[in-house]
Amino acid sequence: MGRGEANSASQSRGTQQIRGIVIYWSPIQLIDLLFTCPRVLSAARVKNVFTEPPQMLPPLADFPDWGKDSKKRFIVTVSRPQPADEKFKSLIPAEVARLAELKRLGFLVASYIAPPQAEPWHAFLHFRETDAVAMQRHLAALPLAPWLGFEISEVA
Repeated sequence: MGRGEANSASQSRGTQQIRGIVIYWSPIQLIDLLFTCPRVLSAARVKNVFTEPPQMLPPLADFPDWGKDSKKRFIVTVSRPQPADEKFKSLIPAEVARLAELKRLGFLVASYIAPPQAEPWHAFLHFRETDAVAMQRHLAALPLAPWLGFEISEVA
């Protein structure tokens, strides 16, 4: 079957393919998706789809007159001045959970974290917040904050 035939067959099943992304137009097609594209949507993800917390969008008030976002962007360079001990390692899951929560709430835009055994260890966190003081509050609330050093830079 040629490429054109695959696209017409796909569209006849109620789907559309755009740059490798398959869009399904009806819920019944979800079953087809599970069997044909297991990398796109796993059974575990489907099982948890109604229990996982939704991603929260920033409040509309942050975009006055439907314009530019009023919040600033910050890059936080995180360092670990001393080697990781057992207490540090035991708090890593709590740290990951807190960063996931900050991301879900819309404060953490992106995170780039080195593996725990890397020496020297660094992480880079891209935040969206009103000012550096609010940034300090988020960072101080992290479970590993006592073991880490933070350098906050405002992105222009």
